[in-house]
Amino acid sequence: MIKNLTIVTQYFPPENGAAAERMKSFAAFFGSRCDLEVITSIPRHMMTDGNKTVSVEQFKITYVYGGKLASNTKKVNRLLNEVTFALRTIKILFSRAKGTPFLYTTPSPFLAIVALLFKKLKGQQFILDIRDLYPEVIADSGILSKSNPVYKIAQFAMKLAYENASILTYVNSQWSPQMNSVNPNAIFLPNGISAMKEGDISRDLTRREDLVIYSGNYGRMYDFDPILELAKRFQNHPQSRLARVKFLLIGDGIQSAYIKREVEKRELNNLEMIGPFSQKEVRSILHRGKVGLVSLNLEADSLKGAVPNKLFDYLETGLKTIALMPDDLSSEILSTGLITVHTEIDYDALVKELGDSILNYEYKKITMEEYPFLYRNHHLEKLLTEINASMS
Repeated sequence: MIKNLTIVTQYFPPENGAAAERMKSFAAFFGSRCDLEVITSIPRHMMTDGNKTVSVEQFKITYVYGGKLASNTKKVNRLLNEVTFALRTIKILFSRAKGTPFLYTTPSPFLAIVALLFKKLKGQQFILDIRDLYPEVIADSGILSKSNPVYKIAQFAMKLAYENASILTYVNSQWSPQMNSVNPNAIFLPNGISAMKEGDISRDLTRREDLVIYSGNYGRMYDFDPILELAKRFQNHPQSRLARVKFLLIGDGIQSAYIKREVEKRELNNLEMIGPFSQKEVRSILHRGKVGLVSLNLEADSLKGAVPNKLFDYLETGLKTIALMPDDLSSEILSTGLITVHTEIDYDALVKELGDSILNYEYKKITMEEYPFLYRNHHLEKLLTEINASMS
């Protein structure tokens, strides 16, 4: 049985976003089953409070100072932060016992290189969790072309990291052929509802406002133009009740300035941007609404098969979900009856579906007993079994 584990992740609460939430669920699961240490950065990216209050947990958290920001460009700062965190983590890892299992996660992709380095220098076995497919996602976001020599070097380095991981976990089922071809111990470990939530909602969950919500990072791989266009069409809707529907965007991120400009340009008075907030606060807001929106970049090959973390937040809080995605979802997830997927944009159809969802909303509770595969712990139990088997 596993006695101790070290998780190395750049993003961890009070940072917000899918990466931090995924690792918080890993830490909550393993922290109750073994002696756990989390090595992470001092929060700075998507803060949930202004004073950067760090987490107080039952397990040890070691914070790595990331250094001062060196550029006014968010993209450059993000890259520098990831490189700096990976480099400063090396010093800490040299002081850790060789027999301790390490679980590294992307982002940052540079942590995969650190894991590979320690495997070669110290024989340190590692588990590698892949949340974003690097460098493919960098090419899809337009930062780097696939013909660039840096891209090819990065692709080779990541393949080496995949091959050398004792266990390789990944979040997207469509990556299975690639992952299984390079590592026989690859495990599909999707996002999901966290079984451990802070607090509860005391009010009547069936009473909802005519509110359409997007929650999460305003990242490069999301397309906000469809959300803005839908808000415009509802602002001009001929049915008076639907013309009063409000759109709420919760979060922060690199596209924030663009969205604000477009809201002003399109003269939208029915769309509000708020946040970021803690996960507990986001849950409370989500329980107010009727419809959740997902709008991915439909042309991004690396997003095919992706299931955004926000989709599980919507399911857990009873939102009817309309998802614009490059690919369909699994029959298991669709079995909830709360999600419809659109792989192409048809605004007339979207307006009708969104209007019907508002006018005919009915609350449906999602439970672990009925839908165990929607919960992270269901999949983390499989990972724990594999770790114990690898150590026996």
